[in-house]
Amino acid sequence: MRYRRPISTILKDTRLLWDRVQTPKNVRNTLEKVLLCRTASLGAEIYSPQNAQRIVFHTCKSSFCPSCGHRATIQWQRERFAALPDTQYKGITLTMPDVLWPLFRDNPELTQALPRLAAALIKTQAKTAHGLKIGGIAVVHTSYLSATIFPEIQKQDLEGQSLYRIFEQNYKRRLRWAEEVIGAATANEEDAKVLQAAVGSAVLLIKETTYDSRETPIEYSVSVLRGDRYTASVISVRKD
Repeated sequence: MRYRRPISTILKDTRLLWDRVQTPKNVRNTLEKVLLCRTASLGAEIYSPQNAQRIVFHTCKSSFCPSCGHRATIQWQRERFAALPDTQYKGITLTMPDVLWPLFRDNPELTQALPRLAAALIKTQAKTAHGLKIGGIAVVHTSYLSATIFPEIQKQDLEGQSLYRIFEQNYKRRLRWAEEVIGAATANEEDAKVLQAAVGSAVLLIKETTYDSRETPIEYSVSVLRGDRYTASVISVRKD
């Protein structure tokens, strides 16, 4: 039998062995946090689009928690730093006019082909206009927005301007901070087709929650990236 969260099952089954006075308090606290990771006990955010509801449980953020993926991510980053060329990368966001939404909604195979078509178009344009040969990395990115906070956002000019610019200018929601949870995962069949990767291959999974100046979560997004073509970099700055 394969468990979805094996570490939780192990901790529950062995609780009498670690949840006792002889075990150091810091160890017990850590294991307790891991046990409650991604459960209602740590709280959650609820996102409710028009015809669906998504509940995002908070993580324990423990560096020892496999569910948070920190240890696996660190190892994955080391491998990527060694494999990727030391060069600059430029992110390009591609959006779709609303008149085409029904076409791609009713034809999933076209949706899966979009990243490949977009990458081919960018490569052709760079070669024709500038004589450059470039590489492209496709990313499966899904954003969840509140229909209450952003009513009729689908009618905004999503093609001609930044989504965050729309948040601030049209809905008066000033962005303040965001939390990213970065972990390692494996590609399912749908993501593998979009990323042109093998099913079960390593991918980078980024889950981000964005908050406004009122400390209200206004966007939840999930990004899936190929593990052999993407790396993450974090810069820490001391505040005096």
